[in-house]
Amino acid sequence: MATKLDERVVAEAKALAKLQYLADCEPRLQLPTPVPTTPGMRAESWLAVRCGCLAHPSRASSRACLFPGAVDAEAMTAAVREAVKEAGSPLGTEALLQQVFLKIGWDKSETPGGGGEEGEEGEGKEEGEEKEEGEDDEDGDGGGKDDDGEGGEAAAAAPAPEPVVTNNAMDAWRVLVGDDAEATADVRDVVSRLAVRVRGYGEPQLRFAVGVMDADGASGVDEHALWTAVQVCAPAPVEGVALTHVRRLWRASETWLPAMPEDDGEEADAEALEAAKAAVEAAKSAPRRIVGESWLGLLAEDEYAAALLLPEVEVPKEDKPEGEDGEEGEDGEDDDE
Repeated sequence: MATKLDERVVAEAKALAKLQYLADCEPRLQLPTPVPTTPGMRAESWLAVRCGCLAHPSRASSRACLFPGAVDAEAMTAAVREAVKEAGSPLGTEALLQQVFLKIGWDKSETPGGGGEEGEEGEGKEEGEEKEEGEDDEDGDGGGKDDDGEGGEAAAAAPAPEPVVTNNAMDAWRVLVGDDAEATADVRDVVSRLAVRVRGYGEPQLRFAVGVMDADGASGVDEHALWTAVQVCAPAPVEGVALTHVRRLWRASETWLPAMPEDDGEEADAEALEAAKAAVEAAKSAPRRIVGESWLGLLAEDEYAAALLLPEVEVPKEDKPEGEDGEEGEDGEDDDE
């Protein structure tokens, strides 16, 4: 039975598909479906077969093109982490999302006729050389100085070109957050929802969402951030047995702690070792964080949670033409006759 998707998710996917830079995304490569099984196959066997399907060549291509414009999950994750580091927080306005777009090339900030400053510097150097030649001239006619003066006046009279900034980020922001550019949202949540709207639900999108929730790639994922990723990447509400299993996975996952430096016995590293120990103790007393890869590994082994979060579900981006189903039915009847 087909999964009934949230109407808001479908509406957002259709709106984003109208944006040119997102519409250029190649169709997702599908794995062989349905997964080959045999009657009475146990859950463990089903998972083994499924893991075998993950090695299919099309899976690597799907992950490599998680976003349009040859932007893979790693590039997007790096852009988000860099923007969050510069801003000091993942919470921000549309300007924070635009910083992400600028870093991956979806938005542009450039000077028309590029190299204007370099050109002026080049002219300055040439003028300086001509000036020196004029000074060394025994006749002292000063011809080089006159040329320098004219060139300097022309350069000073030319107005500096204004930078051109595209704002594709605002178009995506309007769809996923709202019309208010000063509204505040978690940029990690925004780009995770963008991935799902563009490419549908599936394991690559879940892995991206969990990974991007680790703010700097080395500080773990807290419970709220993980729950946000799960909700974004679940095609159906996480409730009942599935919710119980998701909570169990959180408790069973490896707790994140700061890495300890190698103790090679040198006195010079004593201070760093003490600082690292203090950081570990501080992490133990703070709200728990987990290693994202540990949680994803446990998820693949959990029958109920995996059945909800890992299957690929396409999000429709176009409305079916009216009467399409009816026409197919009439054609079928004519064929039977």
